[in-house]
Amino acid sequence: MRSRIGECLTRAGLLDAEQLRRAMLEQERTGERLGEVLTRLGIAREDDIATTLAAQLGLPYVAPDDEPLDPQVVALIPRELALRMLCVAVQRTDRTLTVAMADPLQMSVVQDLRDRTGCEIRQAVSTRTAILQAIDTYYPSSSATEQEEHGADGNVATEATAGELVDRMLGEVRDRDATELQLVPGGDATLVRLRVDGVLHELMRLPRALHDELVARLKILAGLDTAEKLLPQVGRLRIHGSDSPATFRAATLRTVFGETISLRQLRRRQSVPSLDQLGFSESVLAVVRGMLVPGPGLVLVASPPGNGRSTTLAAAMASVVTPDVAAMAIEDPVEFEIPGVSHAELCEPLGLSAARVIRGVIEQRADVVMIGDVADESIAALAAEAARTALVVAGIDALDAEAAVAKFREHLNVASGELPSLRGVVAQRLVRRLCGRCRVRGGPLALAADRVDLETPASSWNPRGCHECDFQGYRGRVAIFEVLPAGAADPHVLRDAADRAGLATLADDAMDKATRGITSAAELRRVMPEVGHPRMLCQRCGAALSPDFRACPRCGERVEARCANCGRALDASWQFCPFCAREVEPPATNPKRGIIRLVRNQEPPDTV
Repeated sequence: MRSRIGECLTRAGLLDAEQLRRAMLEQERTGERLGEVLTRLGIAREDDIATTLAAQLGLPYVAPDDEPLDPQVVALIPRELALRMLCVAVQRTDRTLTVAMADPLQMSVVQDLRDRTGCEIRQAVSTRTAILQAIDTYYPSSSATEQEEHGADGNVATEATAGELVDRMLGEVRDRDATELQLVPGGDATLVRLRVDGVLHELMRLPRALHDELVARLKILAGLDTAEKLLPQVGRLRIHGSDSPATFRAATLRTVFGETISLRQLRRRQSVPSLDQLGFSESVLAVVRGMLVPGPGLVLVASPPGNGRSTTLAAAMASVVTPDVAAMAIEDPVEFEIPGVSHAELCEPLGLSAARVIRGVIEQRADVVMIGDVADESIAALAAEAARTALVVAGIDALDAEAAVAKFREHLNVASGELPSLRGVVAQRLVRRLCGRCRVRGGPLALAADRVDLETPASSWNPRGCHECDFQGYRGRVAIFEVLPAGAADPHVLRDAADRAGLATLADDAMDKATRGITSAAELRRVMPEVGHPRMLCQRCGAALSPDFRACPRCGERVEARCANCGRALDASWQFCPFCAREVEPPATNPKRGIIRLVRNQEPPDTV
């Protein structure tokens, strides 16, 4: 069926054989209708496809929104059927019903409509967008039958159509700054959830009877095949809002109770943060800036998916781009528009694979290259090749710096030894930031009591919840970092290398941010359950400190007070030792620096 549409459009000269081949390959991958694929890939416009198809098939082209339709004629086709088959009744003459269709080659639809309406069907061609608008306009929002069927459990659903409910859900995504919307069917209800700051929250529960209609509505908006309910499908949905358009990646999956569908927001942001705004400590920031100097070399940015890797990559690129530096970025999709950088977006159906684009970038002789994801051996080999003549900043899916180096070695099939082109690795995680208005002090801090080997009198901070944070206790997210310089590229010596360089590991930075009230110990346990053995960080320069250090070896800052009588660790705010009841001695004086301040566990500012 879809190939016949392609043949019609090819005969009409709307697309050539190569464009049809690419569109068919993409259609096989996503399950979308061919017209939706052609429109999304920019090969043809929706109205051009409809008018050309109508001319080739000898059918009339209609635009349901040009003239008012008779609601009684529209109602001859049930709403559910109209949505599933993408059609709308536009005119009735005696026993003949004219029906506008987005896909007029579906002969089974004609037979089904003939059986449902008892009329002879006269086909017409229209665009998918125009048909959806007509369905939203002419079908009633709800019927008495639906209200009786749903009863009190219908909640807001009994007062709204599927289109209105979908609009309301997408509005909540925008208002709450969510990154994902999920519709999950259950035995008696459909659960609607939003992912905010990396955590799922229940938005509403809807009657199970509405689930299929909601999924069909979202499938149509995403250009997916509504008749296919067994195989997974992937498509894209674009919403034109009042502020700016929003693009979502839609994915379906068959479950025991029906199809679940998720919409993940794909954002393209123009404001690129600077390296100073990411949350690096002073000492780590200096090391990172030293890595990001134009010239041959490779810098890896590692994190699990959804942990801010694209943001760090964009900030790294923005820090090195100058008018005399040729910079190119290879991504899928493009998330940041970085001034001075030429962005290349990948598109497999058009032949724009990562390997082919990277080869093209090498031919362009760029000075700085950003690769969004080193996903396989071929991309790793090309990244290493590009790093011989340019600075390459590349993302890689790994839990920490050790795993990133090991994975890159595996891609290159290098068992041991240094990687000549590797300058260093930046690893990160995202954790939720405590709301600065309602957080409260908790008990002694410990990330994982069975593994942490650092005794500390530091107090943790816990979430409480208020109007400012929607009673979640958290607002936004902050990154936890570790940096591994090239000299310590062997993942087996990361701890020793960090000790020598005074650099913090993920556990060190996590403990520091929990101590200062930026995040909570519970959040760290949720995001990083495998991380243990943290060290404290110097509050002046950010250097990592071993448990037995009394002062920072980098800047001389005193980091811990101990009782002169019993030797137990003391909090800076204590005036008496709680272990032996002796008065705490005043801090010592350094003739070169004056009074050594006891800065550990300072009261954090009201707004973090």
